[in-house]
Formats: sequence, structure tokens, C-alpha cells
Amino acid sequence: MNDEKTPSLERQTRLLETAISVIQAVHDDMNLERVADGIVKSLVEVAGFGGARLAIDASLDMLSIAQQSHAGTLTEALTRHTPIFIRGTEIGAISVSFGSTDAVEEQTDLLEFVLPTLFLAIDHAVSFAEVLDYRATLEARVIDRTAELAQAREELEHSLDELREAKSARDRLFANINHEIRTPLTMIKLATDALAHQQHQLGSVERQHLDEINAATRRLLHLVDSLLQLSAGDEGKLQIRPSTIDLAATLQHLLASWTTSAARAGIELRYVGPDRCRATVDDAAIDTVIGNFISNAMKFTPRAGRIVLTMSETPEHVMVSVRDTGPGIDPEYIPRLFTRFERSRSAIENGVGGTGIGLSLAKELVDLQGGTIEVTRHDDPPGTSFAVTIPRYQRIVGVAPEVDERPLAIGRYEDSEPVRTPTERPASAPEATILLAEDDEALSHHITQILSKHYRVITAQNGRVALELAAIHVPDLLVTDLEMPEMNGLELTRRFLEQQSTLSPVLIVSAHSRLAERLAGFEAGAVDYVLKPFSADELLARIRSQLALRKLALKLHETQKLAAMGMLSSGLAHELRNPANALVNALEPFYELLPVIQRGENSVGTALYEVMDAAATQIRDLCKNILEFSRSGAVFKRPEEFAALLRRATLVLKDRFVDVELVTTLELAEPVPCAGPLIEQILINLLDNAAFAAGPAGKVFVTARREPTVVAIEVGDTGAGVPLELVERIFDPFFTTKPLGQGTGLGLSVSRRIALNHGGDLRVVRRDAGTVFRLELPV
Repeated sequence: MNDEKTPSLERQTRLLETAISVIQAVHDDMNLERVADGIVKSLVEVAGFGGARLAIDASLDMLSIAQQSHAGTLTEALTRHTPIFIRGTEIGAISVSFGSTDAVEEQTDLLEFVLPTLFLAIDHAVSFAEVLDYRATLEARVIDRTAELAQAREELEHSLDELREAKSARDRLFANINHEIRTPLTMIKLATDALAHQQHQLGSVERQHLDEINAATRRLLHLVDSLLQLSAGDEGKLQIRPSTIDLAATLQHLLASWTTSAARAGIELRYVGPDRCRATVDDAAIDTVIGNFISNAMKFTPRAGRIVLTMSETPEHVMVSVRDTGPGIDPEYIPRLFTRFERSRSAIENGVGGTGIGLSLAKELVDLQGGTIEVTRHDDPPGTSFAVTIPRYQRIVGVAPEVDERPLAIGRYEDSEPVRTPTERPASAPEATILLAEDDEALSHHITQILSKHYRVITAQNGRVALELAAIHVPDLLVTDLEMPEMNGLELTRRFLEQQSTLSPVLIVSAHSRLAERLAGFEAGAVDYVLKPFSADELLARIRSQLALRKLALKLHETQKLAAMGMLSSGLAHELRNPANALVNALEPFYELLPVIQRGENSVGTALYEVMDAAATQIRDLCKNILEFSRSGAVFKRPEEFAALLRRATLVLKDRFVDVELVTTLELAEPVPCAGPLIEQILINLLDNAAFAAGPAGKVFVTARREPTVVAIEVGDTGAGVPLELVERIFDPFFTTKPLGQGTGLGLSVSRRIALNHGGDLRVVRRDAGTVFRLELPV
């Protein structure tokens, strides 16, 4: 037996049932602490792991979250550590110890099953925490505004209409800026990601240009975020979220992002300070503040000049300064330096670009951290310095101040991470069908290019067209923007989920980053929300995760359905088999007892015998098929040459292929581990159906190839294909599309059961030229 290499259906069912129990243990709770405790507890008590620990320490949307939960005992030799990612950000890790060395394989499969859903449960709990924080902030703002309006109502009554209109115009402005700029930024990022995958083919000049594009994209995105932060500041929503980081590493990463621009301008960049500095501060705020200082210094420092970023520390504070060798700040401008939209006279006269919002925002962020900013004009040598002093250990929201012994989060920068190229699969075998609804034609083209390497992609430029295409193509997953003409993404999500019955998930891709928009997407039924701009790797990873969850749910549904039908039919088949066998065995002796005159070729006796023999044989074969269908469990496997299996199957069906051409493409260099006779039975069923569908002068196509984790065998034909409305029923027992009397409707059901017993799958895959039956056998 080869059960250790390939799990049986019983093991898969046990695996799925255990996975469901683990998932249900945390499914209905939204409290992060209870979810975390439930995860580790269920992994130990339900899944049988020896120990489990879940550690979260992250800042998301200006909310810092920390959680530690553990159960059982972790054994170093049997422990596996898996990072936790939500919204493209690593927020912690989950560690498990396998129950024993014998349980490693099965528990590894179980862990792979449940991890995506556990991560989703954590994401939901984090979103719930954000909702609570959002509500608390909102309630405080409402109370403050109510008091202010009550005091100033009389003197401001005449200008309320103008203020409302101004606020509405400003909100529309910021919303438009956010959406219209993030969409082209997404296109730029996807294009640079594609080039980054081919860096080995680029020269040094091209790589330098690519770095410059990335730096410019970051600065533009930084400007958009600054505008939104200013808007948040007006509404009282601007907050800081401290976390424990290596501040020295963060500052050096920030300075390094300006290296290309400085080299081009002939400016020297230098960092002076310790190599490491542990501090609990808001790293995003530090990035904004110091980034503004460096940006301004770059504008005013002449060629051959120098910019020095200096950091020093005390037990209570950290001091960061940026000094340039420019002409020095205008003295009369210093009192207005941190006023919004203010720009110095020399900057305007010399045509130095800027919006006048950076220093204002920097001042607000430093004030929120209880710090100070000092600006100094230097005359010998000339230049300007900006210095920030902030408390070194700031209180983390929801965590006691003494919690300080945590791993350092050393500057998280997307461009510093290695580019990972996804494993490509042949274009002829798309993994799934994806419907993309995106009104920006250029962005839709870019996303389609990324996804089409792995999936069949159908595009629509508005929600109405997308809904119509969904009814025609029945996609496995919908990717949709929010803002679209005729029907927006939220309405499309709701109506798409109402009309389809194949558990197809919805993934929203949008430039709207506020919590309210994300919650609206989840309430409409979406399972994930990707913020523009995003990387190609992130989008592909999220899609793979959701398709894996869908496949798991469909397989569980199919397993339960087949098991129920098998139990129902096996009893009846067992009772019918014995009398059917007796009837078949008795017919020939009975025929021999007839007078010779009744046994002639055209005699009545011979005609009646042939009718009875055919009917009894059909009943016996039907009982055999039903019992074969109801049989489950492990199969005996050994290496088999697929070409030999196919040859034996076609010999059985040689009469079928007199008028039908068989075209084979076999790309298997090694034997297939399987139960040969059972796989032959699948091939006979698939080839017989394909030849019937192709008809005289038609063609049947058989391809076989090795893919990363499976051997994929596909059987297609030149017939009309399986109608869309029958795809979900084609494997149901006793369902057939053949004329009455030409099929029992059990061939495909038995074939799928055999595939599942092998640990594989048999399903219908839609192609542009029709439908194909795809058999997957694990390797």
C-alpha cells in the first residue's frame, strides 16, 4: 500500500472535518483576543498539535495591535513557524509543534488547509478593533463639535451654508485626488514590477532609471497621503500609532531611498548616528516628517553640496536632525514656516517646486508625539537645519507602557524586499476563470497581462457588463473596482453573489483606503480588499488564497454528496446483484434445453433469449457500477506508464474510434503512481463520452503533462461541449446526456470517486474552444 505518500479519501475527509472544526472554533467571534486564544486552543485540542503560539505586533491604519496567545507545549525539533500576513503586511507569526513525527505530514496538510481562513478570521478581528477605535474617535469628535457649535451658533449661522459647501467641495477634491492619482500609480507600479522581474537583463543605466521611477512613484504617493492626512487633521482624525522599531535602521532606509536622486544632482548624503536604536514611536509619522526635511533639503542644496542626517539618543528622548549646505532659510519666513500652503519668497523666485503642506503636516505629527521642532539658519558655513526631539518610548494603544521586550520591526519598505517571481504554468492550462471589472482601460490591460499567465481572464469596463458576462462564463472569482459607470463595485458584488451558485468569491481592488469603504465592501459580500497601488505578487497571492479556499469548500461539498449517494445506492445494488447473477447464469442452460428448432438463428426462442440475456447483463453491470461507486478507501498504487494505460483503454474502445480521430500529446517523462486498472476505467469512461460527443469525423484530444504538484490528464473533443447549465450536474449519479438506454449515468460518478480515492480530482474545465475533462493525480 502507498497510503503514506498519498492520503486516502478517508484521510482527506478526516482532514476536512478537522479543518472545519478548527475554523468553526473561531468563525463567529470578532474579538481579537478571543479569536487568538480560540485558534491556539483549537489547534491543540481539536487538531492534535502538541503546542501552538500566536504572536501579533503591528500597526495597521494608525492602529497598533499586540496579542500573545499560546496553548500546549512547543517542542523546538517539531516546531514550524509561519508569518501572518493581512492586507499585504506581516503582523506576526503563528508557531505550532506537531504531535509526533508520524503526524507531521497529515498535520502539515491540515495546517495548509486552515491557515488562509485563520488569517481571514484574524483580519476580521483586526477590522473589528479598527471599527471600535473609529467609533470611539467619531463619538469624541461629535461631542467636541456639538459643544463648539452650541457656543458659536449665533455668530456663525449666516455662514453655515457656505461652510457646508466648502467642506463638500474639499471632500470631493480629496476623494478625486485619491482615486485619480492612485489608479495611474498602480499602473506605474505594475510596470516597474514587471521590469524588476527582468533586472538581470537590464544595464546599469536602465536599473538607475527604474530606481528613479520607483522613487518618484513613492514621492507622488507620499504627496497624496499627505493631502489625505491634512484632511484627517481638519476632522480631528489625525492620530499617531507608536510601535517598537529600530529607529536607526528606519532612518537609514529612508535616506537610502534618496540615493539615486542625490547622485544625479551631485549631492552627498550622509548618516551620522548609532547603527541601532530601539524606540517606541510612530514609524509612519517619522517617515513623513524626516522625509519632508530631506525633500526640502534636496530642493535647496546646490551641486557638490551635502545633506547630513544625524540621530542621537538619551534614555528618554531621540533627536533627529537634517542639515543642508544650501543658501539658508529666509529669516522673515521662519515665523510662518509651519503654516499651511506657505512658501518662502526665495523658493517662489527661484522656481523651486512645492505645495506648502509638508512642514505643516510635519509639525502636527511631531506635536501629536509630544515632541518639538527647531529650525536654524546657519551662516558659516551657510545652510539650514531642522531638528526634531520626541519621547523615545511612547505609549502603544491598548498595551501597557512596560511591554517593551518585543522583536524590533526594522523599517518596512516595499522596494527593499526581494522580488519573487510566481511559478508560471502553461498558458494552455489556466487554473481558473477570473472576471475583472475595471473601468480604466490601461489598468485593466496591465492586470489582465499579470493574471493571464495563470488564469483565463474575462474583462468588463463597468459593473453592468460584468454581471452579464458572469451569467455567461460563470467565473471562479470576481475582481472588481469600486468606482465604475452604470453599476459600481458594491452593487456588482451583491448581485454577482445573488446570481451565482458556485461559491465564487469577490475581491475588491480600490483606491479608497478609508475604513468605511472597506467595511462597505465586506458588508456587500467581498472576501478581500486590495488597496491601490498594489504589487503584482500581492494580487496573485491573494487570488491564489481565495481560489484555494473555494476549491476546499467545493471538494468538501462533493465528498459529502458522493458519500451520501453511495450509502443510499449500495444497499439497493447489493440486493439486486445476487438475483441478477443467478438470472444471467441460468439463462444459457435454459436456452440449451429448448428444442433445436427454437434455437435457430432467426427463431423466436433465440430472439427471446438474446433479449433476456441483454437485460439481465445490463442489470448485473449496473449493480456492479453502483457498488463500485459506493466503495471508498485507499487504493493500491504502483508506478504505471501512462502511454500503456491509454493504449489499453483505446483497445477496449477500438470500435468507437473507427470514424473518430484520436490526437494525443503526452509530456510525461516518468511513470505515474496510481492503481492502473482503475485509471484505465476512468480513461475508458472519458474517451467513450468524448467519442460519442465528437461524432463521426470528429476528433478526441488527450494531453498528459507533469505540473508542480500533480499529473494533469485532459480529455477534450470537437463536440459542442457540456452546456453551462449542466456543468454542476455532470458528475451526479444517474445523470446522463445520452439518449435513453445508452448510458447509466454512473460512469463519471464512479470516475470521480476513483480520482478522489487517489487523492486527486476530476472536473470540467471550460476552454475557449469548448469544455475539457481534467483528471489530476498527485505526485
